[in-house]
Amino acid sequence: MPRVRVPSLAPFFYTMRILVVGGAGYLGSHLVRELLKRGDEAVVVDNLMTGRREFLPQKIPFFQMDGGLAVGMEDVLRKYTIDACVVCSLLNGGTRSLEMPFHYYHNNFIAVFYLLQMLVKHGVRRVILSSSLDIYGTDVSGPVDENTATNPATPLGKTLSQCEDFLDDLVHAEKLSCIVLRMGNIGGAAGDANIGPWPGSNNLVAALMDVAHGSREYISVSGDPAFDILHISDAVEAHMVSLRRLGNLAGTETFVLASGTLLPLSQIIARAENITHRKIRTQDGEIPFDPIPAMRTDVTLAVQELWRRAPLDIDRVLYGAWEWRKKFPKANAFVSGYDS
Repeated sequence: MPRVRVPSLAPFFYTMRILVVGGAGYLGSHLVRELLKRGDEAVVVDNLMTGRREFLPQKIPFFQMDGGLAVGMEDVLRKYTIDACVVCSLLNGGTRSLEMPFHYYHNNFIAVFYLLQMLVKHGVRRVILSSSLDIYGTDVSGPVDENTATNPATPLGKTLSQCEDFLDDLVHAEKLSCIVLRMGNIGGAAGDANIGPWPGSNNLVAALMDVAHGSREYISVSGDPAFDILHISDAVEAHMVSLRRLGNLAGTETFVLASGTLLPLSQIIARAENITHRKIRTQDGEIPFDPIPAMRTDVTLAVQELWRRAPLDIDRVLYGAWEWRKKFPKANAFVSGYDS
């Protein structure tokens, strides 16, 4: 079917072809699924360090490589006319970034630098950056929102800040339209439970489901930390609406994406046990995942401009994750690398 193009004054009514860098990861695969569902097209670039090719339809254009590989991206952008690019390939994990700064600076800034260079060269001037609340650091007192000063304390936060600063410069110099989505912890699975967080991944909700399923003996906990967990569907919806907003945007917009609700881990576990009807064992020790630091968030702007409703609650997150885990009980654990 030929693609229909209309002027950007009507951004909700034309088919887009979106380049999704990191499109085989947890967030990326859900986003690709939603793009296709709504009649858009997707071109995926992913090095499969944390992504899984089987989460993507076989028919979509897929390139296994780093998004910052200039020669490879040159070939992709010559072959396909791209309307916008979503960068959801940034590594997460502030504590891990302290141990692997080279890895984080290479993936989260250097690769993004060369990717943006190629996008500008080929006339792609609409970009969404899937950033993180880690950019605010750990010394925050009140609820964070889009106007809260950033104070990154780890290589992760510093590379996020560099990416955002670089995008701001490109907005002025190259007339980019850019939306930055600063996300907290995400969890859950798509409504039909056909894709979800891969068992064995460094994702809190996935770890709870692994214990409930029996493929993991327990999770280690230290105290009773609080978490804010956003449903993956809310994260995807924010990206979808942002893609349409880019059509009328000249400059940069930033949104804080979180549920706005902090819950102690003990309460999350209790709710997970109620939904799964399974006992979720815990053991004292270092938490095996590297979540976003506990911080209160003000998501008023995202509610008003992106979702037009309240974020889905933790029970919806846990229920979707459990439905996914039950649907694929023999899925092999995938433990190398880090969540995209």
